[in-house]
Amino acid sequence: MIRTELTVLKEEEPDSTHICQEQIIPEDPFKVLLHDCWRKIEEKKRGYLMATMKEKMTDIIKKVAEKNERLPVNRAVAEEGRIEDSIKNRLRKRANIQK
Repeated sequence: MIRTELTVLKEEEPDSTHICQEQIIPEDPFKVLLHDCWRKIEEKKRGYLMATMKEKMTDIIKKVAEKNERLPVNRAVAEEGRIEDSIKNRLRKRANIQK
């Protein structure tokens, strides 16, 4: 009876950190696309919120101006800039809280 021995040679696995240093791994295009889509959605949402909040506030100011004659309509229009700033500040605070 002849006995044969088989020897299996294991290939040494190279160190994973060594591979990472040599290879440049490109970003996954799907992740990049997904990130861009989310960014665009967030921008649209912010724009919509600003527009609706600004409309509501200007309507309120104009109603107050109509009821109270001491507050002229020109002053109500001048308030729009302040309203826009306050809306931007609110949106910034909301974005900071969500992070």
